[in-house]
Amino acid sequence: MEKKIAQGISFLFHPLIIPTYMLILLLQVDDFLIYLIPLNGKVILAALIFILTFLIPLFLTFIMKWLRIIQSYYMVSREERIFPYIATAIFYFMAFFLVRRLEISETLNIYLLGATLIVLAGLFLNFVQKVSMHMMALGGMTGWLMSLIVILGVDVNEFLFLVILITGITGTARMILDAHKPVEIYTGLLTGFGIMFLLFFFLRSIG
Repeated sequence: MEKKIAQGISFLFHPLIIPTYMLILLLQVDDFLIYLIPLNGKVILAALIFILTFLIPLFLTFIMKWLRIIQSYYMVSREERIFPYIATAIFYFMAFFLVRRLEISETLNIYLLGATLIVLAGLFLNFVQKVSMHMMALGGMTGWLMSLIVILGVDVNEFLFLVILITGITGTARMILDAHKPVEIYTGLLTGFGIMFLLFFFLRSIG
């Protein structure tokens, strides 16, 4: 029963769905998106993010499994993660490029660029050790929220607390499933958080 709950949590907070959750959150705190973007515009934006950062990478994972490029959807070995990392990075960058062209939200642009860099960091770290993709994604979201609070002074403390709670629960679930060792959990978390926070700080300081 414990492992079934842990598996459910892992699916609910899968790394590929985190950008969609982030956009839903952003639609609650970004005044420009809330008041100046019409409903159909928000739906189109959400569909764009969902398709490019979730549906297409997920579909490609199925294709890789069918072609036997990967042996399991869980991608237990480091070798299996190389091509999914590359495919995900490509479509994350495509999402960043298209949204940036729309010029609707600088914070959204920074998040998508940061998410792309986090995936690339995961790819390079993968050659050294297996790192938790769940923690990299949630660490990135935590770093992004912390940036809003510290750098922009936006009051998203409740959301930050919620994401920290979800991150802790998800990290625990990954260890219950024996998917990762503690060092792989902490490395992923710190990598995601560090990249997103430092990128936000750097781009805002030169902007």
